[in-house]
Amino acid sequence: MSSWTFIHGIPAGSPSGRITWCASAEARLAPLPPLVEQERILAEVERLLSISDSANSIVQPSIARAASLRQSILKWAFEGRLVDQDPTDERASRLLERIRAERESTDDESRRIPRRTKASSPKACRRLPWPWPLR
Repeated sequence: MSSWTFIHGIPAGSPSGRITWCASAEARLAPLPPLVEQERILAEVERLLSISDSANSIVQPSIARAASLRQSILKWAFEGRLVDQDPTDERASRLLERIRAERESTDDESRRIPRRTKASSPKACRRLPWPWPLR
């Protein structure tokens, strides 16, 4: 049975069983290619899906390997094994102790946040050509 006969043979919308047909329904119909062409299209789709599956089976292990390599590289970086170590470099524990001592020796005034300058105070806004809310 062709698609045209199938669609026209279905009663649509009225209790009397009459077929109601509108132009928009006809515009929605899509002609099907001949069976030989459908089989050719199906064979091509199956061939492409097979290629996709084989590519996926190659890519998935590579993704897992890349994640594992990333973890190894990060581990080596934190262990300091990625570059040759300079024997004249200070040990990390000594460096941290020296930084801590320097912070404790500096007076509190040098670490304080500076106050606003006069130019950035709200009173400097009085010179604006438009009204500005002052607190």
